[in-house]
Amino acid sequence: MFLNTSEDSLTWEPDSVKSKKKVKDWGPDDFVMEIVVEIPWAVKYIMSIPDTMAMRCVVKKDFPSVGCHNYLILPYDMAKG
Repeated sequence: MFLNTSEDSLTWEPDSVKSKKKVKDWGPDDFVMEIVVEIPWAVKYIMSIPDTMAMRCVVKKDFPSVGCHNYLILPYDMAKG
């Protein structure tokens, strides 16, 4: 769900996802998304979830074999790159 960067995707995202945008782009299969969430403070505290998260999304097509796709989503530090 995080790989869809369109504005329309916010219509089917959970209510806790307030916004998301692509902030870095290294091609169609490698980019960084910034996602703003609004969830109860207790959940944020227990799970150490910030209000805004940056995630690097990498798609590797035809890996490990033809027809298979792998999706890698990692936390990304905007300050350190």
